[in-house]
Amino acid sequence: MRNLFTKPLVGMTLVLISGLSSAWAADEADLYGEHLLPRETRLMFSIPSVADLVEAGGESSLGEMLADPAFQPIIDQIKEKLAEASDKMKAESGLSLEDLGKLMQGEVTFAIVEKPARKLHAILMVEYGDHQDTVDGLLEKLNGALTAGGAEQKTETISEVEVQVFEFPKTDELPYNKVAYFAEEGYFVISSDLAPIKAVIERWEGGSAETLAKDEVFAYIMEKCSTEDAEPAVKWFIDPIALVKGGIGMVQAQNPQAGMVLGFLPVLGLDALKGIGGGFDLGAGNFDSVQKTFIYAEQPPTAVLGVFQFPAIAQQPPKWVGADATMYMGVNWNVAEAYLAVESIVDSFLGPGATAKTLEDFSAAEDGPMVHPKTDLLDNIEGRM
Repeated sequence: MRNLFTKPLVGMTLVLISGLSSAWAADEADLYGEHLLPRETRLMFSIPSVADLVEAGGESSLGEMLADPAFQPIIDQIKEKLAEASDKMKAESGLSLEDLGKLMQGEVTFAIVEKPARKLHAILMVEYGDHQDTVDGLLEKLNGALTAGGAEQKTETISEVEVQVFEFPKTDELPYNKVAYFAEEGYFVISSDLAPIKAVIERWEGGSAETLAKDEVFAYIMEKCSTEDAEPAVKWFIDPIALVKGGIGMVQAQNPQAGMVLGFLPVLGLDALKGIGGGFDLGAGNFDSVQKTFIYAEQPPTAVLGVFQFPAIAQQPPKWVGADATMYMGVNWNVAEAYLAVESIVDSFLGPGATAKTLEDFSAAEDGPMVHPKTDLLDNIEGRM
């Protein structure tokens, strides 16, 4: 599916960030995002270059609108509020919003990885470039805050990289009791455990076949969501079933009944869902923005996945959509197959014919609408909307 927006709301945010930032671009040869994450990554959201995204936002039609003199009174009020927040932030952390904007000009990637097995951990990677002095000051404050909160600090060396590890006393209320991070070669990487940090460092020099980028499902989704000459300015990926399994694995020891959920996945056909991902671009061809979403599932789709069948058609608006339209969305949905999928799921739980009988009773009820949902409505929908 693809949505085309001619005036993205995200442009306002990008323009405001642009006013707080200075240009700094990462070396295109550097490894980033999916090349540093292990195959066991269950969720990823990545901006390969914040600076490029901000620049594209400023050049969009919404960016031009926000730069219009008539809009400046509103912009001035927003900047005034941001300045107040920046002053408060600097008083507490020594870092202003402008400083933060300078730091976040390269890559920003957030992920959830299953390292070790049956244990989900968050990891954040921020490329800060040549602002090492600013980062050192922030890390000093971070270390002080963690130790003041009761954490025990120690240093681990992994492939000549010093990793700071803070461990809190274990409690039943919190599933995590560690914070680990390192700052190396213009990158700050922080996680809720040491294992994900180790996985990133092991892939730092490149050449590993065990990365998210080399995963067949992820690579296929990103190929479908990229343009001919460039990757998306923003990209995301989620392996929903593996994420659910990992979460259940974490709580199953305390709640064995949680494992029953896994038995329903094949019944609902959800075990065939291998991944969902997408990309977002600003200033793409004739469009202000292009957003692509791709669902990767084994064929043929069954049960729940059978509901979501969208046969390919020419992606062009119908004749009644005029050239002055600011937004157009279309979908071609196989309604007949969607009904059969719902019917099979309901009947698998309630018995054969349960769905048909329920619809018949609904349409025959004296106080009802006297309309049969399938024969009077669904059977008359061709699918294109």
